[in-house]
Amino acid sequence: MRNLFSFIGVLLASTLAACGGSTTSGTDNGVHLCSTDKDCPLGMFCNDGICEEQPDAGPECKSDTDCPAGKHCDILAGKCVANPDGGEEPADGGDAGTDGGQDAGGDTECAVEQVRDCGLTKVGECEIGVERCVDGRWSGVCEGAVYPEDEKCDGKDNDCDGETPADELDQDGDGVSPCQGDCDDSDLEVHPGASEITCNGKDDDCERSTPDGPDLDGDGYSSCGGDCDDNNPEVHPNAIEVSCNQLDDDCDPRTTDNPDQDGDGVTLCAGDCDDNDPERFPGNTEFSCDGKDNDCLTDTRDDPDPTDADGDGYTRGCGGDCDDLNRDVNPGASEIQCNGIDDDCRSATPDDPDGRDQDNDGFTVGCGRDCNDQNPAINPSRQEITCNGWNDDCNDQTPDDPPDGDGDSYTICGGDCDDANSAVNPGATEVPCNGRDDDCNTNTPEGPDLDHDGASSCGGDCNDNDPEVFPGHPEVCDGKDNNCDNQYLPGEVDGDNDGYMVCNGDCDDTDPNIHPTASERCNGLDDNCDNNVPANEADNDNDGYRLCNGDCRDNDPQIFPGAAERCNGLDDDCDLVVPAN
Repeated sequence: MRNLFSFIGVLLASTLAACGGSTTSGTDNGVHLCSTDKDCPLGMFCNDGICEEQPDAGPECKSDTDCPAGKHCDILAGKCVANPDGGEEPADGGDAGTDGGQDAGGDTECAVEQVRDCGLTKVGECEIGVERCVDGRWSGVCEGAVYPEDEKCDGKDNDCDGETPADELDQDGDGVSPCQGDCDDSDLEVHPGASEITCNGKDDDCERSTPDGPDLDGDGYSSCGGDCDDNNPEVHPNAIEVSCNQLDDDCDPRTTDNPDQDGDGVTLCAGDCDDNDPERFPGNTEFSCDGKDNDCLTDTRDDPDPTDADGDGYTRGCGGDCDDLNRDVNPGASEIQCNGIDDDCRSATPDDPDGRDQDNDGFTVGCGRDCNDQNPAINPSRQEITCNGWNDDCNDQTPDDPPDGDGDSYTICGGDCDDANSAVNPGATEVPCNGRDDDCNTNTPEGPDLDHDGASSCGGDCNDNDPEVFPGHPEVCDGKDNNCDNQYLPGEVDGDNDGYMVCNGDCDDTDPNIHPTASERCNGLDDNCDNNVPANEADNDNDGYRLCNGDCRDNDPQIFPGAAERCNGLDDDCDLVVPAN
């Protein structure tokens, strides 16, 4: 829209110039000063005395004088266009842009009686006007032109943008558009000036001050809004129902004026003194000490004996005061244990909190303060026995652990095995071979234990480099004196040095080739000590040869490898050949 008014400004400036309007212009540090747009260069307009750029760069020309030789100004387009004949001047009889022209013989812009179109557009309410030639110059006055203006809510396209605003349309045909105040343009009967129709749910006259229904009593509710008594401002929907006033205060028949909320058969209006309690109503029996006026009569007492002699707030009757002469004794007091008084007047809270005496030692767990009711030797009458782990006399002031006798911070009960020697205690370091248990730990060896078998050399370890040798170790068949008693198992000797002893399976400790892992040889012996000689190692004919070393008939002593062949048809020398002869 700003561009539109900028263009109108350009036209007005041109008009002033044509009418001889004066201009004042100049520059101030590069800023163009002006009185009108005419004072500004092309593409700029005058804004408060300073030339500024047109938002859309403005028109290229305002008149033919703004155009170079061979061109003239098309005032409608604001652009310089070529002359029709291609010459330096516009052709006679033509206008500068439409039907004007410049006299070839003088300094004139147009011919007498010439006119040309002016204005902006013919869209909407806008119209194109005409500019007349006066004394050889265009007048600068656009006669009959209608320019865009703000929309007027008249159902017309006043701003000439080709559209009529939606709020200017009268959709329901009632003669009033939304911009004229029609609050429902889809309803023919709703518009300003219409009569308000009561209780139809419509704002017929589009005036909020005229309610849909009357509110005669001014309580904010009309009869068509649910007010069941529009003459009483105390009666309307959402009012609180007041019982027994014979009015439907909240206009809701579901909330009765004469309720019987507790269903005891007596309504509130009939004298029920508590309509939320079915045990309270006129005619009911008074029940003592329930804290209620059961019969709704104040002269029938709930407490049969209201005496409170000690002023502790508890009566002898319903108050339950079991000693009305002692204000410290009443049902609200706390039971003080072991004082011999029923402080809270409740037998269920005994004076002795724990009367058990399961060990029958004459002392209860509670006031008897028996700290171990399973042991008759433990009770407050006993003497404390040190280091037995028991509080014999049930007195924490008599310690079970005697004081530290040697000042080493360890007591006897704390593990000090010599409380007369400060160098001996559980925190001391064991000194090797001094004949003393310095750290009071029998698991710490007396001397160094190089093989970590639990025994030191001064403790009898006969080989402190072998963890399998120490006193108490079971004797095993390994050739060692495992228990350091200088005794070995029978057969714990390796006579042939083959790594095996008789006790671990060597069946011939005189032959190093015979032991449990040896290979069987063809010698007729049990080389691997498995109590089995292979069958092919037998020499049944005692000829010195076995099946395993070539005897091909072990039941004939004359047949064996190397025997002389005899003329008997047999292979006497076991070479697998019988002589042909």
